[in-house]
Amino acid sequence: MGYGIGINRLKTTVIKFTNRTADDTHKFAVGFDGIDLVMAWYGAYYAGDDYTVTVGGRAIEIDGNGERDLGLIEASAVCPDWEG
Repeated sequence: MGYGIGINRLKTTVIKFTNRTADDTHKFAVGFDGIDLVMAWYGAYYAGDDYTVTVGGRAIEIDGNGERDLGLIEASAVCPDWEG
């Protein structure tokens, strides 16, 4: 997937899952390229649970599979402090 030109893919951000079904919160430090992979894994592992996702402190819309429902976006859209 394309995320823009010149993004420092080694920089990390925090992806946070707030799971209301399990009454639990999970946080992961990931590089921008890993966001979709972690979201896909979480969505499969916690399929059917009611949860929300934030990346870099911003809410992310998810589809029925728990994956981003935004299409291609720039890193700065979900990671305002991203230096790319």
